[in-house]
Amino acid sequence: MKTCKDCKNYKGNYCTELNNHAAPTDPKCEIFNPIKLVYLSGAITGKPNNNSEAFSKTENAIRTQSIRIINPLQLDHSECAVWSDYMREDIKALMDCDYIYMLKGYENSAGAKIELALAQAIGIKVIYE
Repeated sequence: MKTCKDCKNYKGNYCTELNNHAAPTDPKCEIFNPIKLVYLSGAITGKPNNNSEAFSKTENAIRTQSIRIINPLQLDHSECAVWSDYMREDIKALMDCDYIYMLKGYENSAGAKIELALAQAIGIKVIYE
């Protein structure tokens, strides 16, 4: 059976290739055991359809029984009028997460860079696509 430590992307206590394992309940893999919250972060503003295809594709690719995905595009933003309102709601959701998963192109997003800096500052583990 393949474990995190067998993976070329092993980074200390977790693997950056979430689907690279034969068993999502591998006890040696911190990200799979127990249930973890993973926040998706990436460029949204100015992207066609708010980059929903990339977020959805990533969410579907990494979801397992042991991983709950927090997708900011699916949060309740009904009270949000401007960018800063969206960021406040997204950051509230990020605060409960164990990991932040940075989608490709996050470097071009002011919001994603804020989320990354905050996650790093408070010890949320970072995974890069």
